[in-house]
Amino acid sequence: MKKIFLFLSFLTLILTGCSQIYQITPTQAFQLDGGRFSFLSNKEYSSVKLELAKLTYRDNLPLLLLVQAKINPHDKSSAPIFSIDSFNLLNNPMGFIIVSAKDILNSSIGFTNALQDFSIPTPPLDNNTQFGFFFSPFFGFYPTASFNNSYYRESEFSRRILFSHYLKPTTLGTDFKGGFIALSPKDMKNGMIDIEIKINKEIHIFTFNFKKLTDQ
Repeated sequence: MKKIFLFLSFLTLILTGCSQIYQITPTQAFQLDGGRFSFLSNKEYSSVKLELAKLTYRDNLPLLLLVQAKINPHDKSSAPIFSIDSFNLLNNPMGFIIVSAKDILNSSIGFTNALQDFSIPTPPLDNNTQFGFFFSPFFGFYPTASFNNSYYRESEFSRRILFSHYLKPTTLGTDFKGGFIALSPKDMKNGMIDIEIKINKEIHIFTFNFKKLTDQ
């Protein structure tokens, strides 16, 4: 049912073409890192870094977050697995749902602008199939390919790029590792959400307030 809901909500938003703009106000301090808003939570044994490309949000697209985590060198516990299962959404009046990597591929949404906001390159498609490697500032070089425009639209290509950078189950070490997650709202409204991230027994919480600015 969850996947059916996500697909139908994606399709409805695309077909309606309307959107509302919300201001995102964090409750914790942040730094600007390459034009992105970076939030850091440090605990005794682990650290989590969350990044937003903008502090505004259009509700006709999923909200992209770049989330990375690490364990501290003196942590004597076993290396934890970092994945979507590490997340929990609390105080969530908008009904945000964490979208799986598979649902990203199965949606009809284009993520070109969102990826470019995070400085992730989305090479233009051409009339020939070309394989190559492209550089991401977060994940190094990654393989991809462009295909004939009649078969692969730009939006599909952007979904494949996002999929390659999406958060997959990752064994954490002493360097930051992670990927993107996307949040899709069920009933967008003014309100506050707590994003809880569990690393071993430690809980990291990032809190954001959403306030509607205008219709478009």
